[in-house]
Amino acid sequence: MHQVKKIGLDITGLVHAGKFTGVERVDAEFHRHFSKLIDPNKYELVPIYTVAGDIDFVKLHPKIALDQIISKPLSDISECEYIFLGFLNASIPFTRILELKKEKKVKVISLIHDIMPIKNPEWFLTPKTNLDSKFQHQSKNLFQLYLQMTLSVADIVIVTSHQVKSDIEKLGWKYSARIEVVPLGTFNKDKAEISIKTLDQLNCVYLSTIEPRKAHIQLIEAFEILWAKGSEIKLNIVGNIGWFVDDLIDLIQNHPEFNKRLNWHKGLSDEEINEMYSESQLAFAVSYDEGFGLNIEEALAQGLKVIARDIPVFRERNYSNLYFFEGGAQELSIKILEVLKLPTNYATWKEVRTLEDFAIDVIQLLDLL
Repeated sequence: MHQVKKIGLDITGLVHAGKFTGVERVDAEFHRHFSKLIDPNKYELVPIYTVAGDIDFVKLHPKIALDQIISKPLSDISECEYIFLGFLNASIPFTRILELKKEKKVKVISLIHDIMPIKNPEWFLTPKTNLDSKFQHQSKNLFQLYLQMTLSVADIVIVTSHQVKSDIEKLGWKYSARIEVVPLGTFNKDKAEISIKTLDQLNCVYLSTIEPRKAHIQLIEAFEILWAKGSEIKLNIVGNIGWFVDDLIDLIQNHPEFNKRLNWHKGLSDEEINEMYSESQLAFAVSYDEGFGLNIEEALAQGLKVIARDIPVFRERNYSNLYFFEGGAQELSIKILEVLKLPTNYATWKEVRTLEDFAIDVIQLLDLL
């Protein structure tokens, strides 16, 4: 009789996230589709947890507590034929995994979203003092060690863009893992067609955690140029506070257009975010760098046009309604007016990649091991 093989999904980072943005949303949605699509006659999905003690379900973020993998009984990594490392986790027992690979030929798939802590450590810790600079250096070194160990234990490393693959290859490290590009995708797939918008008010939306590399200040400056010319266009910033953005938060909350033509929404549910998209015509992806940039697919799937910064990772997309800008606030303000005048070429949901597509591609890689 054919033996069902266990796939251990590392849930440690998700359990200890304490938030539900970006990577956490991707992880939970991937679990949902992975569980639905995996062949139960071949594989069993089990959670693995790499820190001492039990999971405190009371303290879990409500959205994370709903993850169907987390609620299953925990398994030890030694019980698994496959291990999936999909979340940044400093407590992964890499030495033990290497031992298991020698003992029973366990296969490991790792997901790496980006290597920005190595490329641009200043975005993750601002060196205002010598002490900060010391921690910044340590943070970069810790991530570098984590990445090196991940590459050493993995049979396949999944990256979400060709840009991230190139970034890893440029490090010049030696590793035996095969790097495969599997793009992410939007979360929901509930409609057959996108509804045509007939809105009187011009609304724009930028969905992103507020952090230094996301370029919120430049976006606000572009809108200030438009408002100075009498435009009534609204900018809706949607996202929770990240790190080292005290000056930006002060700028938003003390701006003369705050709660008028400049609005900030935080802590929104998925339903509220979808409602925000339904009331908007234009979205932005203006980060200085990303591993993927999921807000492009999210906005396109909701029938919006998108203006994205002209960086390689965004140029990998081949979608209608996606437009690029380069330069500063002045160039961006011009591009906003240009794009708003263009017709929207409404796409079907099938033309925008989803996380279900991502899960299907991961299963195909798994079957090759």
